[in-house]
Amino acid sequence: MSDSPGQVESAIFSSMPTLPHDLQVRPAGSADRPRLLQWILSHDTEMQFEDPLVRELLARHQRGLLSLELLLQADSGGENVGAAWGQVLAGRIGVIWPVRLLEGTSPQIGLALLDSIDAGFKREGVVLPVSLVDIETSASCLLHQQLLSMAGYQQQTTLQVMSMPVKPSTVKLADPLKYQASTDHLLLAKILEQTEVQSEDIPEIQGIRSGIDILATFEQETRGNSHAWYVVLHEGIHVGCLLLASQADQRSCSIQYMGLRPEYRSRGWGCLLVRHALAWAHRQEASLIRLMVDSRNQRATRLYQNCGLVAVREQQFWMRQSGTPGE
Repeated sequence: MSDSPGQVESAIFSSMPTLPHDLQVRPAGSADRPRLLQWILSHDTEMQFEDPLVRELLARHQRGLLSLELLLQADSGGENVGAAWGQVLAGRIGVIWPVRLLEGTSPQIGLALLDSIDAGFKREGVVLPVSLVDIETSASCLLHQQLLSMAGYQQQTTLQVMSMPVKPSTVKLADPLKYQASTDHLLLAKILEQTEVQSEDIPEIQGIRSGIDILATFEQETRGNSHAWYVVLHEGIHVGCLLLASQADQRSCSIQYMGLRPEYRSRGWGCLLVRHALAWAHRQEASLIRLMVDSRNQRATRLYQNCGLVAVREQQFWMRQSGTPGE
């Protein structure tokens, strides 16, 4: 009979030594960044191949579009024994990428890395520290989950990444909605906050950040690429919003956010928003469109499935509650 995840995690921790006395946690130097990012993203410590994402992240950093200040390395005994990255995004959110430790290294080193990241998040004014964890049963993934738990993070839900091919629609449907492109962040933020009311998408984070914060995060994601943000109207009334972005280098587009105010739901309008997103993606010459949804949000999941999207990946969503370590 195979061991449960909890038993595997306990075994991992019980077999590792304690915190070394000569441990140093420090920001990664420019020469070390490619190797550390490669290790974090692909668990490759030998640089046997170059991850395209590493190249993209370094290029974005050089253009001032991405911060690597909290890319940290842990050194002991004259060698690099651990690495972690806390990515600070606009809009007061911080994302912790997988913590990596050399085999046989004390898990306390992982906690020291997370403590340093949390301190950095606090300095940067982050109010929503999170981590997205791939659903795996590997030792490294289980270690990261256990470290997050010990640092005061909790798994809130599982997120589904859904996608579908972009094809021109041959069916013309009557659409009672109007889509008004807008750069008015105050208006978009107000509508976005209204659409979050009674939403089943990660309700645990609602109210932690303002609509302006959320838009700032989305805007940072779109730098260097085209995007389209729409106020959705019905008979002249603001009923929702639709935020779209392209990733030209991947020939894909994403629905960053879509939502309707509670009183305008259950009218079949959700599929109309998806159809408008597909039409925009087609004009961008994208071959794929994707979005992310809380797996508990069955109403939204069924809507997307009815529109043709399918789940292609799942990730655990972890966040630190207020009043836990690091606050």
